Amino acid sequence: MAIKNEAAKPWDRLDEEGKTAYLAFREFLRRRDTQIVADRIGRSVRTVRNYSAAHRWIERADAWDAEQYRAEDEAMLDERAQLAREHLRHWSALRKLAMSEAARLINEAKTRGPDGAPGVISDRVMVQIMDLATRNERLVIGEATDRTEVSEIIDTSRLTDEQLVHLHRLLAICRG
Repeated sequence: MAIKNEAAKPWDRLDEEGKTAYLAFREFLRRRDTQIVADRIGRSVRTVRNYSAAHRWIERADAWDAEQYRAEDEAMLDERAQLAREHLRHWSALRKLAMSEAARLINEAKTRGPDGAPGVISDRVMVQIMDLATRNERLVIGEATDRTEVSEIIDTSRLTDEQLVHLHRLLAICRG
């Protein structure tokens, strides 16, 4: 006889369920066919069907299935969270590398002057790397990655020629 347990699950052995009936139920959880269960345990199909009805096998099997699905879902959520954390670490590292390279290039330009040697990564590639890394970081944490189009007309009449040239260069880099 099974031990009465308040925390027992529906697929655990019932108090009134004999050892043979419970073993048949465990086989039923794997096969879901009373004929196969009968053949496997050496009992008649009628006996197995009687076990099934008396011990609510269908209801208990449904509870077992629900628990298996719940456990799979939980494992998948854990896996997704772990993968997201890993992706975030990688994308953050790439963004930090691009920002570090940008700072190095700016510092190099200051120390060498405007005619100094070019950096290892071109400005264009650096902007692309930073953009890619930033978008993917945002994607991993569920933030928006799309840009919003500005439909207003921006008054550039007060910008100097030098500022306009700089603005056009930045826009060209952003457009790729």
